[in-house]
Amino acid sequence: MCLCYHYDCVNIGQSVNHINAIVTTFSVTYSLFGLVTGHLTDDHLAQFLKRCQKGLRPNGIICVKDNVSQEGVIEDEVDSSVCRELSTLHTIVQLAGLNVLAEEKQEDFPDEIYQVYSLALR
Repeated sequence: MCLCYHYDCVNIGQSVNHINAIVTTFSVTYSLFGLVTGHLTDDHLAQFLKRCQKGLRPNGIICVKDNVSQEGVIEDEVDSSVCRELSTLHTIVQLAGLNVLAEEKQEDFPDEIYQVYSLALR
């Protein structure tokens, strides 16, 4: 995953804690398809979102695009990730002290795969 503002990028895919080393701020941070979110506990995900918030410029946003389960938390035995239902993601966002500014379900996906949602947070 990469946090970007124009051409300034910091790769944080190797370690969630690496975000503490960011010395600049960003207008947008983006987390895509569980590269981070699906491999963290609920508490760790809330902490990660708080760290992302600290790296934002005033009025910056955090975008999360992720697979969402229809019901409950689904564990993937192959890669040890989890897929959470939307209400659980909302609870984690609240625990992080953030609000959902916008939410969009990706349309036209086959019924046999997970739903995909994008959330804009501040």
